[in-house]
Amino acid sequence: MHDRAAEPIGAATSATAVATEIMILLSIEVRIAQVRLPVEEKRSELLRTYSRAFSTVMAGNLSFLARIFLLAISSSHLQ
Repeated sequence: MHDRAAEPIGAATSATAVATEIMILLSIEVRIAQVRLPVEEKRSELLRTYSRAFSTVMAGNLSFLARIFLLAISSSHLQ
């Protein structure tokens, strides 16, 4: 097996390659962090919107069902 670190040029080449790989990985991590925050904020906003819409619909349905129930009770008392 050839050992690059055995020769000065090989060691420098290996160190340069390692440094380049580290810089690439760090730049990828930074980019992911930049994108992740806005995406998670939008997702949280969307979930809040769906939650409010669901609550509103459920409240409306409960109100409607309560009115039907009250009408049914009042009509049964009239008979």
